[in-house]
Amino acid sequence: MTYVRWALLAFLTTLPAGEILARQWRDSTGAFQVEAELVSVKGEKVYLEKSNGEILAVPLARLSVEDLHYLASLPEYRGYFETHPIPGVEPAEAGVPGKEDADATAGAPAAAEETEKAGEVHRFEDLRWGVKSLAFSPDGRLLAAGKPDREILVFDLDKKQRVASAADLEGLGQVTALSFSPDGRMLLSGGYTGRIQVWEIGPGGGLAEAHRLVGHSGAVQTITVSRDGSRVLSGGDDKTLRGWTLNDGRQQFAVDGFAGAVKATFISRGGKQGLGCDGDVIVLVDMQEGKAIQTMKLGKRSAQAVAIAPDGSLVAAQDTYAIQAWEIRSGGGRPLFQDREIQWSAAFLPNAKFLLSGGRGKVNVWDATAHRKIYEFDMAETGYVQTLACSPDNCHFAAIASRDLQVFRLPAEVAAP
Repeated sequence: MTYVRWALLAFLTTLPAGEILARQWRDSTGAFQVEAELVSVKGEKVYLEKSNGEILAVPLARLSVEDLHYLASLPEYRGYFETHPIPGVEPAEAGVPGKEDADATAGAPAAAEETEKAGEVHRFEDLRWGVKSLAFSPDGRLLAAGKPDREILVFDLDKKQRVASAADLEGLGQVTALSFSPDGRMLLSGGYTGRIQVWEIGPGGGLAEAHRLVGHSGAVQTITVSRDGSRVLSGGDDKTLRGWTLNDGRQQFAVDGFAGAVKATFISRGGKQGLGCDGDVIVLVDMQEGKAIQTMKLGKRSAQAVAIAPDGSLVAAQDTYAIQAWEIRSGGGRPLFQDREIQWSAAFLPNAKFLLSGGRGKVNVWDATAHRKIYEFDMAETGYVQTLACSPDNCHFAAIASRDLQVFRLPAEVAAP
């Protein structure tokens, strides 16, 4: 493979953008706005697609009244707003754009304001053996947790209770990686044995075995599903990056040449190219040909945590007490995110503007542009946070330091689209 220091992801700037029917969306405060195309409305959220392909899941309660009236005016969503009344849009008037009701939207009650503060919103106590991997469903309703005692737990965050589990998973061993398919109908779980089990998700969150992806010879560390749900990219302790077809579990290719375990993966918007990173190198692969195209040297061979931004713009790797980030397009390094202790886990928020990292009994929130810590969450326990997951709506994250699984709301300036 050829090592390069620049233009690793030229493909990101050359992919056809397609016709985007975008508009400006604003939040209820008027402080935040984003240009994006409407994808759908469901589960009390609006799903928007930015020009770079990033999908935002924004709670309807956070939208401006003008945006709410716009959504209610669309014929395909009139029925939704009739059955899901929201402030500023009376059910009987849904579908008819109207003047903002100042009295109804002048401000939220004090109790509602209190619930929007950053901090813990729920805790699932005493999971005993802890958790090795976490994943939110695309609609943010379900949270899956993979445990080292060969068990998967599924929690419904709306109901704030466990709704499903699968135990005694001898074929997987420790559950080391989790990922939902984009349509939320499947959950992929990677294990210490190197196998990936595909589960069908029932209406209530239940798990039913579908098929397996067999090929890795070491623990699976990362799983990514393409946007159309057809392809899978995975990496693990066997120092390989593997591509699969999701519907039948057939292995398409295996790419080696990594110095350590592959801990982060990414698939481009069109599904034609992918990335795998072990902290030492980041490799660009052709998903059609199953071949490595380019490799960029990073040099963090002992990185405990590795993360790739959801838009493919940045890669981050743990560097002792700090996190080092690189711009993937140019290969240029960014200043360190410096802390006072080892950072055991890392994850970019869906908007790619902020990075989370887990230390000893705490989670740090870093501004990826300003290169500074802007928030710190204290956990209930003092163990190291070795797994993190961010919700698709950019508003919450889940983490575990020892035995209690905690879900936190992010600060408003971080959660903005």
